[in-house]
Amino acid sequence: MRIFTLSKNGTISVFHRSKPITMKRILYVALPLLLLTTACNRKQAPVAQDDAKTDTTVVTQEPAPLPEGSVENARLVVMFISKGAGIDQKTKEAFEKWLQEQPRQVKWEVTTWGREGELNYCLKLDELSTRDQEKFVEQTRIFLTDKDLVIVTENAPCDRRR
Repeated sequence: MRIFTLSKNGTISVFHRSKPITMKRILYVALPLLLLTTACNRKQAPVAQDDAKTDTTVVTQEPAPLPEGSVENARLVVMFISKGAGIDQKTKEAFEKWLQEQPRQVKWEVTTWGREGELNYCLKLDELSTRDQEKFVEQTRIFLTDKDLVIVTENAPCDRRR
């Protein structure tokens, strides 16, 4: 394919092009340019400011409620998982007994989520001070050390998924 161009001084130049210009090539160049020009040329309508009303109002908001279907974070989540043969029942029973024997009683909620008995123990630990919460979490981690089918997480949502 030959391309002829006429320069300003009147000379004719000939270029040889081995590949023809296809619609695909034109779109690869034209489409990004089109998107860039339309994105850069957006103008927002000017905002009218009412000078007559210069009232300063302070609005305080309460925390927004959680969206439907979302779950509040728990300070400590102990997940009993399964790898095909159910959860470790002995560890679960020992953990429940350990929770009940704690000097400061804490509230917990159990959520089940699996077909093989998988469940989460959700402990908000609102009854404890920050320092006591840290101690409790540390003691829990020590108690559940070397348990393959138990996962301990902090400040996590207590939902049905792992």
